[in-house]
Amino acid sequence: MKNETAICKICNKRICSDEAVYYFPKVPEECGFSEFSASILHIACILASEKKELISDSLAEMKQAIASKLDFTPFISRDKNVIIQGNIDSRTIEIYNYEDFVELSVPIVQLNKLCNLLPFEFVNSTMNTIHLLENNKLKIEYNYFSVELESLSFPRLVKLVSSSDVKAYFDESRLRTLINNIKKKK
Repeated sequence: MKNETAICKICNKRICSDEAVYYFPKVPEECGFSEFSASILHIACILASEKKELISDSLAEMKQAIASKLDFTPFISRDKNVIIQGNIDSRTIEIYNYEDFVELSVPIVQLNKLCNLLPFEFVNSTMNTIHLLENNKLKIEYNYFSVELESLSFPRLVKLVSSSDVKAYFDESRLRTLINNIKKKK
């Protein structure tokens, strides 16, 4: 297998394995930023881009539209350009942060721990580790890189994951009914 070097389409520089990156989804040509479609970009480059707001708003709209039609990973809520989805199979909350261009996964069994973190503590999931830094800042650690978030603060994250929408979504009786209804469709 040929080892290809990824190049950021914004700065045109090589992407090193320890740099914070965003895996840009495939988008329609008419969206105004299709030149980035299905590519890997430096998060810092997106955040510094003149198209940052357009990209953030548009990706959040697209994600909400798609998630609203899904059964096993449906849309739960949105706060500005942060989308919350539930994942029935893995019992996780999936957070798509189009303001900082990161994705987070939080197991529902870890929600209480997350909401009660103290500075320099962290919560693990299979996809990432969420660290609480000083001044309510968050750092997300992935296998090969980490990134400090500028937009999504700890109090805002807690508000999002402890909302009544999230609690209602993961209510056991509601989940059983949802799963039975999905099975009946098949």
